[in-house]
Amino acid sequence: MAEPRRPAYQMVDGMRVSVSYSPERIREALNFRPKPGDIVLVSYPKCGTHWVKQIIQLLLHRAESAQDYWQFQKQTPFLEMAGTKVLEGAPSPRDMLTHLPFDEKRFNKDAKYVYVSRNPKDCAVSFYHHTRMLPEYQFEDGEFSDFLDIFLKGETEYGDYFDHVLPWYQRRHEPNVFFVTYEQLKKDIRAVVLKLAYFLGEKHGRMLEQDEQMFRQVLAKSDVQFMKKLLDVNPEKIKARVEKDPNSVSEGFKVAMLDKAGGDKSLNFVRKGQVGDWKGHFTKEQSERMRARVEEKVRGSDLMELWKEHDLGF
Repeated sequence: MAEPRRPAYQMVDGMRVSVSYSPERIREALNFRPKPGDIVLVSYPKCGTHWVKQIIQLLLHRAESAQDYWQFQKQTPFLEMAGTKVLEGAPSPRDMLTHLPFDEKRFNKDAKYVYVSRNPKDCAVSFYHHTRMLPEYQFEDGEFSDFLDIFLKGETEYGDYFDHVLPWYQRRHEPNVFFVTYEQLKKDIRAVVLKLAYFLGEKHGRMLEQDEQMFRQVLAKSDVQFMKKLLDVNPEKIKARVEKDPNSVSEGFKVAMLDKAGGDKSLNFVRKGQVGDWKGHFTKEQSERMRARVEEKVRGSDLMELWKEHDLGF
C-alpha cells in the first residue's frame, strides 16, 4: 500500500508550520505576549479567520474597508508571517492575528481575545483545499483522504484541531475572551457582529446601534462576495507593490508570498463560505473515523454541543 502523501511543513521549536514562514518570525510570535488593550484574533486555520478579521477591522475603522490584500494584512498583522516588530509604535488598540495554540505564558488577562472555531468536518475540508491551493505545501495533487489522515492524527500545521479549540472553549466565559463559531456567524451575523462590537468597546456597539447605515456597511463589506474580491492575491501585483514601495509590505509577508511560496497564479483565501461542505467530501468510513477521534479527544467536554443542530454524525 502506498504511503499517504503529506504537505511540506517545517518544525520550528516544536511547532509545525508552513515552509514559507521565517523561523525567526515564528520564534518572535512564540515568545510574544500581548499588551493590555491589545486585540488578538485567534483560530485554528480555516475556521473563518479572514471573515472575523474583516469584521474587526470594519468595527475599528468605522466601516471603512482595506482596499486590497496587503492593506488588509498590514492593518491586522499575522504574527507568524509578519513577526512582532511590526507592532512596535502602533497606536492602541493594536489588533493582530495568530494561529498559535493557547499558552498560559502568552495569555494576558488585560488583552482582548477573539477566538473563532468551526465544526471539525468543514474545517478539515477547507484546510485541505487551502493546502492544495498554495504552492509552498507541494500538495497540489494531494487527495482528501491523505490530508484527513494527518488531520485526524493532529499532524497538520499548528497541531491537533481539538487541542487547539478546547483550551479556548474552556475559557469562553472569561471577560476578556469572545468565543464564536463560524456557524453562529452564518446563522445570525447581525447579532454576532453587534455582540462583538460591544466586546471590543462600548463605543463600537453604540456606533452600530445609533447608525443603521454604518451597520449595514459593516455587514455588506464582510459578505462572501466582497471578501472574495478583497482577498484575491495576485503575485505580480504584490511584486509591483514591493518595487514601488518596499516598506509597504512587511519582510515576513514578502518572504512568505514571494520568495518561498513560488508560482505566479492568483490565489484567493475565500472559497465557498458555507456550512456543510463536508457532505461532498467525507465517505461513511471517514465520518466514522472522525466520530471516533471526537470521542477520544472531547471526552468530558460538551464542545460538540456547539454543532448539535448541524447533523455531523456524532
